[in-house]
Amino acid sequence: MRRQVVGLSVASVLLAGGVAAARGAPSHPHHWTGLRAGAATVDATWHVGASAGQYAATINGNDIKGEWDPNVASVLKRSSYGVASRLSMTAIVLQDGHGDPPIALVRDDNYLAQDMLVRRVGQILAADHSPVTYDHILLSASHDHSSPYYSTPAAGVWLFQDVMDLRMFEYQARRMATAIERATARLRPARLGAATVGFRGFQGNIAGAGVNEDGSPTGYPLQDNDHQVVVMRIDDMTQPSRPRPLATWVNYAEHGESLDEYDLISEDWMAPFARYVTRATHAPVAFSQGSVGSAEGPYEDAYPAGDVPTIKDHGDRVYEVYGHMGYAQAERGAHLLAERVLRAWRAIGGAHNGVRVAVPWRRNPRVTMLTRWFAGPLSHPYPSVGNCRTGPTLGGDPGVPAGGLPDCQRTDSLGLTLPLSPQLFRQLKRAGAPIPDNYDVPSVELVEENLALKLQAVRIGSVLLASCACEPQSDLVKALETRTDRRSRTMFDGFNYASQADVDEAWPVGYDHGRPRHRVRACYRLSASAYSCPDPRDPLGQSRLRVPTAAFRHMEAEVSNDAAGWNALGYVAHAGSEPVNDAKVKGNFTAVQLGAGRYAHCSGYALPVGLGHTGDYNGYTVSYREYEARDSYRKALTSYGPHTADYMVTNLVAMAAQLKCGTPVPAQPTDVIAVLDQQRATIEAALLGRISSAYYDGWSALIPNSAGPARAVQQPHNISRFDAATFSWVGGDNWTDNPAVIVQRRRHGRWTKFADQSGEVQVVLDSRPALTTAALQRLTGHQRWQWTASMEAFDAYPRADVPGGQTPSGRYRFVVRGHIHQAGKVRRYRLRSRVFTVSPWRGIHVGRLRLVDDRATLHIPAIRYPRLPVHVPPQLRFYRDDGGGTGRHGASVLCKTCTFRPWATRGHVASVRFDVVSHGSVIRRVRARQRPHRRDWTAHVRLPQGAHLVLPAGGVRDQYGETNHAVRRA
Repeated sequence: MRRQVVGLSVASVLLAGGVAAARGAPSHPHHWTGLRAGAATVDATWHVGASAGQYAATINGNDIKGEWDPNVASVLKRSSYGVASRLSMTAIVLQDGHGDPPIALVRDDNYLAQDMLVRRVGQILAADHSPVTYDHILLSASHDHSSPYYSTPAAGVWLFQDVMDLRMFEYQARRMATAIERATARLRPARLGAATVGFRGFQGNIAGAGVNEDGSPTGYPLQDNDHQVVVMRIDDMTQPSRPRPLATWVNYAEHGESLDEYDLISEDWMAPFARYVTRATHAPVAFSQGSVGSAEGPYEDAYPAGDVPTIKDHGDRVYEVYGHMGYAQAERGAHLLAERVLRAWRAIGGAHNGVRVAVPWRRNPRVTMLTRWFAGPLSHPYPSVGNCRTGPTLGGDPGVPAGGLPDCQRTDSLGLTLPLSPQLFRQLKRAGAPIPDNYDVPSVELVEENLALKLQAVRIGSVLLASCACEPQSDLVKALETRTDRRSRTMFDGFNYASQADVDEAWPVGYDHGRPRHRVRACYRLSASAYSCPDPRDPLGQSRLRVPTAAFRHMEAEVSNDAAGWNALGYVAHAGSEPVNDAKVKGNFTAVQLGAGRYAHCSGYALPVGLGHTGDYNGYTVSYREYEARDSYRKALTSYGPHTADYMVTNLVAMAAQLKCGTPVPAQPTDVIAVLDQQRATIEAALLGRISSAYYDGWSALIPNSAGPARAVQQPHNISRFDAATFSWVGGDNWTDNPAVIVQRRRHGRWTKFADQSGEVQVVLDSRPALTTAALQRLTGHQRWQWTASMEAFDAYPRADVPGGQTPSGRYRFVVRGHIHQAGKVRRYRLRSRVFTVSPWRGIHVGRLRLVDDRATLHIPAIRYPRLPVHVPPQLRFYRDDGGGTGRHGASVLCKTCTFRPWATRGHVASVRFDVVSHGSVIRRVRARQRPHRRDWTAHVRLPQGAHLVLPAGGVRDQYGETNHAVRRA
């Protein structure tokens, strides 16, 4: 059936092209010999009842006794009870005019991008005779922590999410294949351009900072990161004289960790971000992560109390903290990022707004892709986890690899030590013993699905997209990009506290509330025995460290020394054991780059882009200095030993050279391992595909009927702003139904779409009966499933986050589309709610109106808006006032659970109007003025005989148009 639908779609596209030509269109699609592009977005929201990602609450005894999910979609985590924003998949398919096969850039809302799902997609595409193959799919995960992710057989990931569900594995594969097939069927003549713009306001370096045991700074300052936002704009050139936006591709580094244990399926900050960009460009947007391994937050606790920085959004100030700050703050940050993306998008289109266009419009760029599998290096041929430093262990503090899941668990936390000398390790090293500096445990089928490393590179003209199949820190991404760009004399080797340029980037003058006020100085020599270095733990740049000269030199060697030769056959025994002589240390990265040395004949790319969470998952990947300096969560997941980052970068540089210049990629000594592992993975994927397909279809065929018919149960009431409208109805069960809801607004005599489930409308499944009472009802088709949709009406802060700054007054209605299982079949239903109105808030308080000697005075207290909806929907368990934003001791600067949307919290009076009333009629209106620095408003009023002065309802208005309800008479 799928093949028939796709075939009809392709036929309809071809037919449409023929009709256009008959009408004299400027450019017939079949006459175009350049770039072709197509894009499609499909809904991929898994069933309500599955746990909502890593941050879902852990299941307990009360959950087992309480509500019942008949699909058993959660095992370790609590079931979700609704959808805060829907999940989706977007595919952009590109094909050049040079005869190369098409490639697919795909985004999903998964926690991780792992290979087995892509293999299953490749099977479906092959069965459907798609020209897109497994090797030409570049899958990017948004790294959403609030979406279900049960699509990997790697059991260690289950501890962060939930046990693998083959039904979800199959569902996601089918949806992804559908997105690719639809995008392929929509291939159009196209042009492509790219631009970059910087934005540091939505990131903090989560890797953290500290002081090494030798006194040197380690880790990263809070503001160090890859702040580059890459935007590729693709236009439809079916009519060259009238190009139309076709798709946008964005790369930026930001964890999807805005939320907490809300138990609602959500796209996190990606939902409002995609909404802003899509509505502005009228085209789908695909997103890819950059150096996501170090980009997260930032968190409020990274700053001293009272020193949380702010940023302006069209004049309104926003706190620059986003990690675990809730839906509303995530939307504020997403809007700031979207503004930067749109500036770059417009610059590509010709706007002169100060954004540099890296790649001007190209109509026929070469589009090629390379997927290569590399087994681990000779010195570390297997993926690992729980990497522990040997030194502390031989010094009396044993570490257990992965004992902290996945961290190295040190026994000092248990109060245990061994009677060993801290000098033992150093003595053995000086004696020349090749003792590994670190040890670990294998992690294949625990974290990684494969024994080999999947590296991918895409060339789109002078744009390079290079995937490490990992969660990279910014060191890796910057090293890769500076080795594949056109500046052949510049190579980034890692963050260096002795580099003034790096320190300036990490402590920009005036960034944090005007601090630091002066340039923070990089490491400098104090004396023959010590250096002064900035303290990386201080985000304000005021503290410094006194670093012994030996420690400073060792730090510099680990960062800056050329790493060449660490994987040579003769060095294998020493690759994991750092030399005592600093001059012989193999540092962060190998000094190899396009346009120089062995690649002197092959110039670099105008725009190289390093990708994270793409293709497959091989854990966090830290650079050599970070790996050696300390045990950390991110080091614990670095998969192929201390030189993992360089192994990835060096091979990706070789792949970039092959795409650009045809230079063969050098063979690795462990290639045979990769070949054998791919044979295993192919067999495993085929088996999984057959089982998952049969399981998914079989489960769907056994779903019983639901009590119906679909019908409205509770209609929305008329509301004012700072409230929520709700609509409840009987729908289908939580396997058959996943209702899509929009809210329409009546404008100019027509109903038009106003809000959707991109974070604007929440949909929840009302409490399900307990297992003891519901099992028989469900099996006999008598269980009723009730759903509720909710939309907040509010004034926005910042105002720019919502068109017009507020939910407009007017008439609205909910529109629901869903499915219900009745009479043995799945049937569609559509419902419309009763019309409801949104009106201004009338809660402005006013004091006593006084009239003395012809001077009227009215005191108006500070205007504070409701913190939660006036009528909190009981079905949405999310709502509560956590005290944030009140200044209460220990509370956050914002309330995280008061609202889903970015509500304003206070208003200021914009105008005050008094009425002069005589014999029940208004004979004159008088405008008042505010007394300087006071909350009093005054007016000179001389009343005629028998008249009196009145402050009417609506006489006071604030900047949002909200009013007072109370009437005052003088």
